[in-house]
Order: sequence, then structure tokens, then C-alpha cells
Amino acid sequence: MVKRVGQKKRGNPSRKTKKIILMGTEGSNQTERKYFSMFNKLQNEYRILFSKGNNTDPVGVVNDLLKGAKKEELDLKHGDVLACFIDVDFKSGREKELREAIKLAKKKNVDLYLSNPCFEIWC
Repeated sequence: MVKRVGQKKRGNPSRKTKKIILMGTEGSNQTERKYFSMFNKLQNEYRILFSKGNNTDPVGVVNDLLKGAKKEELDLKHGDVLACFIDVDFKSGREKELREAIKLAKKKNVDLYLSNPCFEIWC
């Protein structure tokens, strides 16, 4: 009969954990996700994740990102990043929504990136 031995205790992990960039994008748009997912293969310092949500209004996108940050238990003081990407060229009259999103993003340490023309043009 074989005697099973318990798990060996190991020292402190030697591998450095990657910092996380959690990105918020407009819910109906997948272009940003496809584009930024490639960076996981090209670099080793950060792991890029995306918040879940279907909001397309700027404040809703920021709120979805904040919910995702809470769920992922991010540590902004130690290098994790919250980034929100919003296209601003589709709807006229979004100025009030954008001002509210900018205010909320500043308050919650979210980097807010506005694309004009829309992000699809970048790719």
C-alpha cells in the first residue's frame, strides 16, 4: 500500500503578481474589448480585464466599472488601474452625461478616456 503524504509547505511565492487594468466600455460595443485583449499577449506587467455591464450611457459605464472593481477586489494603491473608454461622437446632447461621468470618475480614481471619432476608427 502507498502512504499518501500531505501537501508540502512552501515558502513565499517567488512570482510577482501582475497588476490589473480593469476596463469599462460601452455594453453593446465589443471593438474596445477585442483591441485591448491583444495587449495581454504583448506585455507581462499588467493583466487586462473588462467589467461586465450593458450600459451605454457614460455614467452607467463608470458605475459598471466600479462594480467590477469591487468584485475583483482591486488595489488601486498598489498599481491596479480603472480605465473607462467612451465614444463621444455618436449622440449629440451628451455633454451633461459626460460632465457627470467625468465628475464621478475623478471622485473614484477612474481614468476616463473619450474617443472622438469613435473607437472603431482607431482599429
